[in-house]
Amino acid sequence: MVGDLGFSVVERFARNFRTLPNAGVAEQNMTGVAAGLASEGYHVFTYSIANFPTLRCLEQIRNDVAYHRVPVTVVSVGRGRGLWHLGYSHHAVQDLAMMRSLPEMTILSPADPGENPGVCAVARGTSVPIIPAARQGW
Repeated sequence: MVGDLGFSVVERFARNFRTLPNAGVAEQNMTGVAAGLASEGYHVFTYSIANFPTLRCLEQIRNDVAYHRVPVTVVSVGRGRGLWHLGYSHHAVQDLAMMRSLPEMTILSPADPGENPGVCAVARGTSVPIIPAARQGW
């Protein structure tokens, strides 16, 4: 599931899947829906600009994902100040600190881009909430 990403950002990627829901500017709803799908046996990946699927959705991640320990992987792009040109509202310098504070969250931090496929394989093969913490530009 993606939040408010379109205009040729995910269309090419979406062709590989039967469905790729776009929640629009409703990332908190995206996280709640992802938790619901995960509770029914799906492993759901959510994806958006770093501050939106993490900081904006903190309460939903805490209450719906981590507390129930459902397999939702929260993927973000532009961590830190990777999207500096969009202003402070798009910075995510506190996201990992907030996610680390939640019980049951697992943070996977690849050392370099070569480890990203392994991180994806681990995330896909587990039944716990995951935050892959790749740096911007990988």
